[in-house]
Amino acid sequence: WQELVSIQTFNLNHNALEEMPEWIDRWKSIEHLTAIHNRLQRLPQAIGTWISIKTLRLTRNYLHSLPDEIAGMASIELLAVDMNRLEYLTPAVAKLSTLTDLRVDNNLLTVLPPELCFLSRLKSFRYEGNVLISPPAEIRARNLEGMNQFWERLVRCKQTGVM
Repeated sequence: WQELVSIQTFNLNHNALEEMPEWIDRWKSIEHLTAIHNRLQRLPQAIGTWISIKTLRLTRNYLHSLPDEIAGMASIELLAVDMNRLEYLTPAVAKLSTLTDLRVDNNLLTVLPPELCFLSRLKSFRYEGNVLISPPAEIRARNLEGMNQFWERLVRCKQTGVM
């Protein structure tokens, strides 16, 4: 496995993994990584070095948070961390400028970071099944555009010190 440094797609589904194998960090060319239905509780900090990855599917694991180093994933288009135990979504996700599809549904999130409004390429955002208190339900009902307007105002208020 360790010699497969030019691999582009890899499936680790249904392996009861509690952590990502260390040798995966050496796969600089990997574009699509799927580790669905495992027991992952955290991701390695080296995730920030996965600059070629376009698709990361981590559905049905035990993740409680994502590391800030995730911001280094310069090519990511789809990030699926649905059906985990996420209690917190790092604002670093907002630095994923190529992200078009974000799936955080069915977790334990109470707040979505306002920095998500900076994801200008985001076309699909799934967040249902969380216990969200912010943004408020009436804002979420307006879908992605309404939430972006809410977040942009919130970010401006923070920057100007009005809050």
